[in-house]
Order: sequence, then C-alpha cells, then structure tokens
Amino acid sequence: MEILEAYNRTVEGAIELREEGIDIKITPSSSSKTEETYRLPTDKWIVIQFFVETLAKAAAVAKKADELGWLGIRFDTGGHPGEREWALDWSFDIGSTPDGEWQDARRQVEDMIDGKGEDGPEAMA
Repeated sequence: MEILEAYNRTVEGAIELREEGIDIKITPSSSSKTEETYRLPTDKWIVIQFFVETLAKAAAVAKKADELGWLGIRFDTGGHPGEREWALDWSFDIGSTPDGEWQDARRQVEDMIDGKGEDGPEAMA
C-alpha cells in the first residue's frame, strides 16, 4: 500500500465512524514542519478529533485505529475524556506488516485517558 492510499483509507475510516454517529472535526495540523522529508506530504497533515460521549464510542474509535494498524498504518493518537484524536502528520507511516506493539501502545493511551492507567486521574488522588 502506498502512503496516500493509506492516508485516504484512514480518512475514510474516520468518515465511517461519523456515519455510525460519532461527531468528528478535521482541522489542519499545527505540527512543526522542518526541512526534513516526510513520508506524508505536509499539505496533507491533519488532526481528526472524535467527540465520544460514551466509552462505547471511544472503543469504536480505538477499534478502527486497531483495524488500520493491522493494515500496517501507523499514526499518533491521543485525547482526553470525551475526545480522541488521530494525528495524520509527521507520525503517519505505513509498514509492510502489522505491528502489535502499536496496538498495545494505543491500549495504554486509552487506559490513561479513561483513568484506568497508572497515569490516569485516580493516580493523582
């Protein structure tokens, strides 16, 4: 799969989530652009925000990211309670094989956002 095909598939995945009832917002990325060469052209850099009112919706966003990951598509994810983000920027990449480590990392991020991880809200109490 080529990088632009992976990019389009990722954006289509976000649109599928919107069609399932998850509000999304797509904005240009504010990531710093340097003189480096990136796999994804900088004019394609975006942030996709997902507004997830329930843990079920958050799980649907995580599942879609996992599905993309098993196609070898990788990008930064993050967010906070009620919102998730996908950064399609310098971090966007495509590998020839799926990478389970990315899925594990996404799970850890989800746990921290939802307050289940060691850095979650209850750890601050």
